[in-house]
Amino acid sequence: YRVYGNGEIYIDNKVLINDRLPYIPRIGMELVLPPQSETLTWYGRGPHENYVDRKTGAAVGCYMSTVTEQLTPYVYPGECGGKEDARWLALMDTNGNGLMIVSTDKLHFDVLHYSVSDLEKAKHLSELHSRDEVILHLDGWHMGVGGDDGWMAQVHKEFLIFPGTYRYSFQLKPLTGQ
Repeated sequence: YRVYGNGEIYIDNKVLINDRLPYIPRIGMELVLPPQSETLTWYGRGPHENYVDRKTGAAVGCYMSTVTEQLTPYVYPGECGGKEDARWLALMDTNGNGLMIVSTDKLHFDVLHYSVSDLEKAKHLSELHSRDEVILHLDGWHMGVGGDDGWMAQVHKEFLIFPGTYRYSFQLKPLTGQ
């Protein structure tokens, strides 16, 4: 971490994945942001959810949405709303105050009013209870979702994250209404 006088923080991550693991689902960080951070703007793939093995139908562009709108209402709740190839994203309140994330390379991100644990515990949408805070995942790598010939189909090998050394970095920049 490098913290600058203007409030910007540069984060450089080096992650070593143990050889004993077959593969892992993601390499990234989770940030918990204030409830007011509801407005989402990003430059990357969109506007709908997309993943490394499900992104050709999602054009690269600048998009706006809300955190609330990022939940995909699947019959059985699970992680959702992922966006690939994000160069930057910003989460702001109604006055334009918030946080901008600028990637050195491209990131995968998702942002919801639910934690991974909330999504795993709920068996149906009616069991999900929205949190006030905003849960943001910034991933240098995120595995694919599979399912190209049915929901039980495995993720193709090229979309898995295997043991090794991984590095990714990004900047956190404070935003003000000005």
